[in-house]
Amino acid sequence: MLPLALLAAALAIGAGGTEPAVGAGLALFLAGLPHGAFAPDGVSLLRDARHGVRYAGVGIIAGTTVLLAPVMVLALFLLLSGWHFAADGAGQPWVRRLAIAGLAIGGSALLRPTETAAVFAALCGAPVPGVLVTVLAAAGAAAVLLALAALRRAPGDAALWAMLAAPALLHPVLATGVVFVLGHAGPVSARLLEKTPHPWRIVAAVGAASALVAAGLVVAVPQANVPLPFLAAAGVGLILPHLLPLRALRVPGAVPRRSVYRNQAATSSATWLAARLSASPIAAPSGGMPGTTASNRRVETAPPAVLRTASKRTTTEDVRAS
Repeated sequence: MLPLALLAAALAIGAGGTEPAVGAGLALFLAGLPHGAFAPDGVSLLRDARHGVRYAGVGIIAGTTVLLAPVMVLALFLLLSGWHFAADGAGQPWVRRLAIAGLAIGGSALLRPTETAAVFAALCGAPVPGVLVTVLAAAGAAAVLLALAALRRAPGDAALWAMLAAPALLHPVLATGVVFVLGHAGPVSARLLEKTPHPWRIVAAVGAASALVAAGLVVAVPQANVPLPFLAAAGVGLILPHLLPLRALRVPGAVPRRSVYRNQAATSSATWLAARLSASPIAAPSGGMPGTTASNRRVETAPPAVLRTASKRTTTEDVRAS
């Protein structure tokens, strides 16, 4: 029931007008930022300086381009956001993933086109072509149909119900924030918490940084009277690199969507072995390391020394048992 509680809280805040709704929507985006500090397999991206340099470089280019061609970058940003939402829903039916992606980028354009166009105009510094809102509205309409199809199969999906209702009931910024948290940042964060040995250290650090950034913006922006398009450029520069395929912007040597044990082994072979042995009972299927099965053998990435040590240990135990 947490998704419906979030929707109810958003409705209560949105009833106060546009300013509280926009503020709450931005708060939801900030709350979801920490998930971007991890690769899909649970390894922290904050530990790799080269990744940070590449990320910053792409961000600077993207932010600068926003000031030169805001409408083009807005369209690209929305397209990448939809792709990112749909591609990162591991374990979910494709109908649900596409529905969430479409609701995130087009739900408000379909159900609140005037307010959505006003938000785009404020971000770009000028009115956007009507065709952009029309195309997004079409994506939103398809997303509604897909969401209804998914709910027909899983009528108890409270999160999808909340995401379906949000664009109709909330200001576009707040509605997108709700969909972002329920459909992407929340589920991804939950998966990462299961894969990362010490996730709360990173989450706490990034969360504290997000809070400091938010506090700084609240205090500094009104004083400096920074034009909104410049803030939009900074936001795109921060987020857009995260939307790109992580194969080009990730820790060298890591493989997307593969076992987290590789990254644990890079720090400590003993940690890797303890995690591997606790994950499944030792067995000795043909052609694989003790503890593997046909389904997970392909993602085993332990160092050769660890493989040899585990193999010798298991062989000794087998001899003693016989």
